[in-house]
Amino acid sequence: MNRPLATNDVAVTPQDKPATGNVLTNDTDPNGGLLTVTTTPTTPPTKGTVTLTPTGVYVYTPTPGATGKDKFCYEVTNTAGLKDTACVSVDIVPNPTALNDNPIAVDDNTQTEKATPVVVNVKANDTDPDGNVLGTPTILTNPTNGTATVNSDGTLTYTPNGTFVGKDSVQYKVCDNGTPSKCDSAYVVIEVTEPVVGNKEPVAIDDAASTPINTPVSATVAANDSDPDNNTPLAFTKLTDPLSGTVVINNDGTYTYTPVTGFTGNVSFTYKVCDAGSPVKCDTATVSIAVLPLPLGVAMLPKVYLQGALFGVNNLNMLMRDDLRSKGLIPLNSPYPGMALAEATATPPTTQAVLNVTGANAIVDWVYLELRDPITNTTVRDSRSALVQRDGDIVDIDGVSPIVFNNVVAGNFYLVIKHRNHLGVMTATPVSMSLVPTTIDFRFPTTSTFNLDVFNITNSSQVLVHQGVAMWAGNVLFDNKVIYQGNSNDLNPIYQAINIPANVINS
Repeated sequence: MNRPLATNDVAVTPQDKPATGNVLTNDTDPNGGLLTVTTTPTTPPTKGTVTLTPTGVYVYTPTPGATGKDKFCYEVTNTAGLKDTACVSVDIVPNPTALNDNPIAVDDNTQTEKATPVVVNVKANDTDPDGNVLGTPTILTNPTNGTATVNSDGTLTYTPNGTFVGKDSVQYKVCDNGTPSKCDSAYVVIEVTEPVVGNKEPVAIDDAASTPINTPVSATVAANDSDPDNNTPLAFTKLTDPLSGTVVINNDGTYTYTPVTGFTGNVSFTYKVCDAGSPVKCDTATVSIAVLPLPLGVAMLPKVYLQGALFGVNNLNMLMRDDLRSKGLIPLNSPYPGMALAEATATPPTTQAVLNVTGANAIVDWVYLELRDPITNTTVRDSRSALVQRDGDIVDIDGVSPIVFNNVVAGNFYLVIKHRNHLGVMTATPVSMSLVPTTIDFRFPTTSTFNLDVFNITNSSQVLVHQGVAMWAGNVLFDNKVIYQGNSNDLNPIYQAINIPANVINS
């Protein structure tokens, strides 16, 4: 009676999302009997918890906020009472941000006969959430019962010692070409067996992939599967479907997974690969797919003129005045939270070094920005403060970076810019925004802005200036309030003056 063979598994799951699967998918009993899983893991995970059933089903729940590698090990028993152990490597993928994320290196399993080298394409099931290119792997930990080398094509060759039979492993690292470069590591587990007479089973290795929400992903499971007898072509068929979404797997091993609209989380499906030998031999493996939520945040590069900072500036190429900065009157902290304008995206203070900058990038003042709902443009979806420079650029507190809103995902929004003594301005229609900065230039008359109809005429939301158009200088009623619409607003008196035929307006 032979012992069962438990094979390591892999799982990939987004941050704060459970991972589910079945550890028995790739475990076998040479005697053809049933296997039972001990419900208490032999090695528990350190970054979460796991539940196991006797039939092999597991649910791994990561600790809130945890990311990176974790592992738990389990024991299987056959009907004769013989046992074997294996482990499930879990990769908790951080929720994507504007920064470069770590690649996902997935453990590999392979087999070879005694004294026979085996080549493993370790990168075939490794992925990068940002789509960056993965470089050549490097070996971190050498095997104890053989040698391992990395080949010029990025594959790894393991050669067992002449008489060794059993399990050995190699740890490797793979890095992406992002900025900054990020790395991840994984293990290759090799089962070295006595020579087998006749056709041998092909070797199916687990795979992993990730895809953004609502986005199908296509890949191949064949890249890291092989047949020790080279009885090809290999034929691939689907065994089980994912619990959410659909998958189509072709005979050549290519597949397309389509997630359900709105779904995020971890799913998996199993497949079978069979060789062309006689008799035909088969093996099974699991594909784990992480459906990732859209990254929080949108970025933009707004530009605007303030009419008040252009009073007395009559040259087309002149910049806004920075009198407040030069007189030391700009506070390090935004004044808007103190004016009952809440910041959904909190704005830290700027620094004196930023306020010391002169020239075109000198700071004129703080401004306040809102992202509004694309359907109901009176509903604020996110808001924050920022700094406007003499040339009209609106920048973050470092005086350089684009503006980032942290509480929305990519989509369409109205953009509103406010200033404490100017009338606000808003885009005429929602604008598409993402983490790739969107430029919205309110300085040009050709940029469409939202208008109110006053006295049944179409008015302009900005005033003409020598440099283009600017936000109206406010507080026309001298009540220490700048109001665009509603009771006691500052807009009506402006247009009352504009609409008197005898008045002459010098722009």
